[in-house]
Amino acid sequence: MSDTHPEHSIHDKVASWLQSEGYPLEFKTASRFGEAGFRVSQGEYSRNSKGTSPREIDVKASLTRVKDEFLFRAVNVIECKYSVNKPWVNFVSRNHHIAHSACAAQSIGNDYGSAMIWSMCGSSLIRSMDLFKSPDEPCFGGRQAFSSGKDQFFDAVRAVSGSAVNIAEENNRPYESKDGLPTACVLVFPIIVVQGKLFEAGLNESGTDTFVREVVKTRVHWRGSEDRSQFTTLDIVNFDYIDEFATNRLQECSQLLEIMEGKHPEFVDFAGSGNPNTVSLSGGSTGLAGPPPLMRKIVKKYLE
Repeated sequence: MSDTHPEHSIHDKVASWLQSEGYPLEFKTASRFGEAGFRVSQGEYSRNSKGTSPREIDVKASLTRVKDEFLFRAVNVIECKYSVNKPWVNFVSRNHHIAHSACAAQSIGNDYGSAMIWSMCGSSLIRSMDLFKSPDEPCFGGRQAFSSGKDQFFDAVRAVSGSAVNIAEENNRPYESKDGLPTACVLVFPIIVVQGKLFEAGLNESGTDTFVREVVKTRVHWRGSEDRSQFTTLDIVNFDYIDEFATNRLQECSQLLEIMEGKHPEFVDFAGSGNPNTVSLSGGSTGLAGPPPLMRKIVKKYLE
């Protein structure tokens, strides 16, 4: 008996360590997104063109369509956080609400993906998707409750946002152009999955007191990214809600790729003629100054 006790002890310690570090959460999250219908991977790394250290990605869940050698892809980049004993408190405010069209237009994407969503951001189909909705009271920051020192909220938001931007950038580099367009049209959506309770906190309507309410998910419009000047929109989701979230996300990503594929011929005509009027614009506030870089690049090529 004394011979087996140490083995059981180290087994229990390893199991406890795995749980405390959140690794089971990564496996379970990958499994749920895979069951929903995404192609999933774990432990990948993203790299940017600046040569900084690569970022590890907990889970990546992608959906892809291919048409005439063009690739249309929606990528969900997921950071997993085990925080059972320390709930996350997400700070919300009506002052951080933005137009749904701006939420869409400022999505993270590669050159073609950014141009594509910019052109469609005001359409009713795009604005009706949860992917691109701005809540009445979006989250702008947060903290892990009952903790001091290291800010887990900030670290997680920064990491997943940076990875999303890196993936978008990576999808610019490997693809050659065809018909004057990049052959990849990619949008990237950052997500944080928390195993533990989520709360929203803010000021009540009268402005006299703060409120705290428990939620299953919250949407963040973040302006702290070192990689981009626009809003970075991401979702923070309680793991208990992940099945419903993943199912809904698959339906919307599938619909989005179908819409992008249908819009693609307009961009082929634009790239072939240099006439931006071949791309119909849906209108709506974008929060951006002028058209995206790919469209300016195509026009400039024909003016030279």
